[in-house]
Amino acid sequence: MTQLHEIATDITAADSRAAIHQRAADGAVELFGADVARVAVVEGDQFVPAASSGSEDIDDSEPMPLSFGYAGQSYQTDTVLRVDDLADTRSAARSPIRDGGGKSEPQSCEDPRALLSIPLEGYGVLQVFASEPGAFAERDEDVAEMLATHVVTALDRMSAEAMIRRERDRLEEFASLLSHDLRNPLNVAQGRLELIQMTGEIDHVDAIDRALNRMERLIEDMLTLAREGDAVGETEPVALRAVANQAWTNVTTKSASLEVESSVQIDADRSRLIQVFENLYRNAIEHGGDGVTIRVGSLDDGFYIEDTGPGIPEDERDDVFESGYTTNQDGTGFGLAIVKRIVEAHGWKIKVTEGTDGGARFEVSGT
Repeated sequence: MTQLHEIATDITAADSRAAIHQRAADGAVELFGADVARVAVVEGDQFVPAASSGSEDIDDSEPMPLSFGYAGQSYQTDTVLRVDDLADTRSAARSPIRDGGGKSEPQSCEDPRALLSIPLEGYGVLQVFASEPGAFAERDEDVAEMLATHVVTALDRMSAEAMIRRERDRLEEFASLLSHDLRNPLNVAQGRLELIQMTGEIDHVDAIDRALNRMERLIEDMLTLAREGDAVGETEPVALRAVANQAWTNVTTKSASLEVESSVQIDADRSRLIQVFENLYRNAIEHGGDGVTIRVGSLDDGFYIEDTGPGIPEDERDDVFESGYTTNQDGTGFGLAIVKRIVEAHGWKIKVTEGTDGGARFEVSGT
């Protein structure tokens, strides 16, 4: 137990996920007297090799499906699996991928006989191999569970710290944008008010009204980003046509027109999806003019919203989702940032490309 405590102390002190993975692999070899240990982490629907004990290189290791082998079995059942002799279960037709990751070249412990497959909750698996059959005892399963607890606790801490950093960065972003973007319309309103006080002329009231309206919209968009930019509630099947039409009624469309070319259903948070459409509509109208036509249609794995406006230059398409980025003096620069955060909160992706008629086209995939 002294050895486990020392390993746990090192894991707890690790300053990165990679360091946690590496110390877990090295520590498992020390703890169980094994030949090699490997950590594979969950990315999407695969196990991706993340660390291996000693000097073994994982660069040539291949991902494995989450359902594959003992790794998949232990991960999905959240149970430590102890296999006394892999020779009893290994197929005569050797698969290019086996527990521990596929190998393109011979590695150390090429033909392991004994295995401990240790789940790391939602993070992945730690697999420990020995060249001698029956190398692991029943008590090793209990020790493996304790080791896994320390690894998961360290990874949880790393996740929590990353979340705190993101929230801190968002707060700093919010404060910076608030002070910068509100100052200009505030100065306009104050300057016009002084002119009214000096001259008595009320012609400046319209300018004050525009400045105050812009400040109100800036504050609303900033609060959306700060409070719920990444939040998505319960999802349900929603009709793309119904959402597109409802969002249209919520926006000042002037003489713009809407064409909805699909009635597919999407599993989404309805209210947040409506926000996506509202912001994309406003963006199209602000940049495309009063007579712009906006089309909504379906893709194989998502949907698109495109317009007949001037489009977005290719070298600016990566920048349009940044908070505060706008080429329109009346825009807030937050609409597309809100869109991206809501889309990503659903687990989807969004990209900008050229529309059918040369305008801007936003494609949302993964729905």
